Amino acid sequence: MFLKNYLVTFIYAIGLIYFIYGFIEYFLIGKHGDEERMQNGREILLKACAWFFLGLIIYGVIAAAQWLSAGFAAKVDSGGDIQIEHQKNDSYLPVPNVPRR
Repeated sequence: MFLKNYLVTFIYAIGLIYFIYGFIEYFLIGKHGDEERMQNGREILLKACAWFFLGLIIYGVIAAAQWLSAGFAAKVDSGGDIQIEHQKNDSYLPVPNVPRR
């Protein structure tokens, strides 16, 4: 949960800071004739997109890992054998009007 709650949020915040700074460099300062600052702003905007994409990838990997491990518990017995058991989650609500098997 630490990675999902704090690390991904931190990466998105870095991307947002890059985006705001790049926007100011490119559209507000660079459009008034300063070609070097305009190029710098364009590069910073591309870096902001990279930070957002990195955050999205990390979020997806963490969410997939949590989804794959949800409801299963691995136990190691004294002989060293690994047993995986499915845990029933009572927090899910049953779907109404669905025939049961």
